[in-house]
Amino acid sequence: MAIADRRTVRRASLPLTYQDDVDLSALRSSPELAAALGIDASSASEASVLQALVRKALDQIAEDQQAAMYAQLATTEEQREHERVARSRRGAVGL
Repeated sequence: MAIADRRTVRRASLPLTYQDDVDLSALRSSPELAAALGIDASSASEASVLQALVRKALDQIAEDQQAAMYAQLATTEEQREHERVARSRRGAVGL
């Protein structure tokens, strides 16, 4: 999901709940939370905080998807190894 071109292509309207607003304010007022998003809390606009949240969420989704694919691959390899061992045991029994 990496995007090489970071130019703004459109501005989206986004309805926010009361809790969303509280959370955004906390992000903008906390240097630690802002740093976790890679933004400067002292100069972060609401739009830059929202954009950073979207980027962070998309990066996390991609990371989760990659982890799931690696887990699937590991499971598949584990199954193949069990099948290989079972075949070799059946072959050894028939000798």
